[in-house]
Amino acid sequence: MSIFKKMGRALGFSGEDDEMESQPYTAENITNACVRERESQGEHAESAAPAEPSHNTEVLRSEESGEIQLPDTMLEVMVEMLNRSLPEYVVAALDKDAEKKYLFEQLDEPFKKFVADVNARSREWVVRKWENKHKALTKEVEEARVKVKELEEQRNAMQSAQLSAERQKRAVTDKVHELEARIATLEAEREQFDLENKSLVNKLKVSTVHQEEVDAAYAEVAQLREELKKQTGNSAEAEQLRNDLQQAQVDLAEAREKEQEATVQLEKAREELARQEEKMAQLVKQIETLEADLAEAREKEQEAKAQLETVRKELARQDEMIAQQTKQIEVLEADLTEARNGLKVVDEVEAKLKQFEQVKASKDDRIAQLSKTVQELGEANARLQTRLGEMAQRNERLESRAQEAATRQSELDTLKADLESANALVAALRNQRQELLSQMEALQAAKLLEEKPVPTVDVPPVVEKPEPTVISFDTPQSDEPEVEPVPAVEPVSEQPAESVPESLLETAPQSDTPVQPEQPEAPRQESEPEPEEEPAQPVEKPKPARKSRRKPKAPEKVEVDSVDDDFPGLDSFGDNWLIPTRPDTPEMIAKRKEEEKKRREAEEQAAMEQKKSHQVDPSQMTLW
Repeated sequence: MSIFKKMGRALGFSGEDDEMESQPYTAENITNACVRERESQGEHAESAAPAEPSHNTEVLRSEESGEIQLPDTMLEVMVEMLNRSLPEYVVAALDKDAEKKYLFEQLDEPFKKFVADVNARSREWVVRKWENKHKALTKEVEEARVKVKELEEQRNAMQSAQLSAERQKRAVTDKVHELEARIATLEAEREQFDLENKSLVNKLKVSTVHQEEVDAAYAEVAQLREELKKQTGNSAEAEQLRNDLQQAQVDLAEAREKEQEATVQLEKAREELARQEEKMAQLVKQIETLEADLAEAREKEQEAKAQLETVRKELARQDEMIAQQTKQIEVLEADLTEARNGLKVVDEVEAKLKQFEQVKASKDDRIAQLSKTVQELGEANARLQTRLGEMAQRNERLESRAQEAATRQSELDTLKADLESANALVAALRNQRQELLSQMEALQAAKLLEEKPVPTVDVPPVVEKPEPTVISFDTPQSDEPEVEPVPAVEPVSEQPAESVPESLLETAPQSDTPVQPEQPEAPRQESEPEPEEEPAQPVEKPKPARKSRRKPKAPEKVEVDSVDDDFPGLDSFGDNWLIPTRPDTPEMIAKRKEEEKKRREAEEQAAMEQKKSHQVDPSQMTLW
């Protein structure tokens, strides 16, 4: 016993349905019970219900004759909803079939009527839907039939056109054959006329031969007349001559007749020849016309063949379309039959309709929102397109400016590289100039030491080989003349002045020291002091016990005025390394080369004079 049954009995409900407890509580039995109850109340509903249309009446009758099928899933869901609030032990003790039966019994008449009305409305809606679909399909079938009829008419027209094209083709072919036969006949006539023309020409030639015979006959007649005049006395001969004359006259008449006939025949032959020529020209024109007609007929034949192929393809396509339309009609008829036979009961129509209406409403709202959003997005897109065009123009201007900046940057890099190479060249030249100045100072110091007086000593002289000063250049010039440098000689204490002459000291290192290029003379003359103005410096006397070589002093740095600097470099411009310098013009370079050439010539001349002034004593060479 279920709790609901006990509660019902406790509340005073009678056990009228005890006889049905033995039956299983399935959806079918519950539905049958509901139907029986509905049938008992159907008579009152029929008397009170208004009259409806014929199709609605049929629908209601079908509903009355049928049974309301309430699915088990619906009852199960309702039972689960009710049992959800109960404890688990109570749910375990409950009989679900009894609960389903109780719930079905508790469903009152308005709910059942509502379900029946929903069922009727759903049936009516389905019937209306399938009627509309039936009308649409019927309309499509009629349109398809009309189209098939039109296609049949087009097909018949195409067939008639094909037949007419074939007839035209046959007619053109017959005409072509006829024209070819006519051409052959005209060719034969032309050959016949050629033969006749040749025969007439032969006749003309024969007529010229007869003319010669006639002339000979005339000459013979004249001769005979002369003979007749001479022989008038001889009658027999005269008779014979008369006979001959008559015969000659007859022959002459015949010849004249033949000549006339030949002349007439010649005129006729000429006329016939002219006619034949005219006829030949006409025949040539006719042949050309016939050839043009033949070409046109062949073109028409090709066009007719192409049209025939097109018509055949169109007919095949129309046959395919007809087959497709027929298949479509069959499919539509099958759909119509299936639609007529597919009217079944729709379960849970109310929930689905409500859900559909809710979904439709939500979709309509969503569509409205999306339409508004699409409109806003379209406006934003238009604004963005305008802004994008402006940005594109601005980007083009920026790209042009960037290209100009890149070009200027490349030019600036090139100028910087040129400036760096010029600065490096200037620095190298300045270093070279500094080395030259230091070497010049060393030479000046050596010259001063040579010009100083040498003190006398009692000890034997000990002459040490001086170390030659080697002048090196970073960038030697091969076009400058070679001169002998004067090395710095270390003085020896207590050496007699007459034992080592001054000329020997100046010329002795020539055999051992390498010859170096000559330095520029102009800076040396500016920085070299006069030997007369230089005060005499005391010479240090080394100890006799230590025979060591003392290194010469480092040459003092000679300060050169910045005005005489040929390579100002970058120091003259301060800290600004980016100021470009103007390059030398070809005139300046030529002038500088000319000055250097003159200076070298002067230096060579001075060196030659200096060599001539220094005369070496051969007796003093043994000391070295």
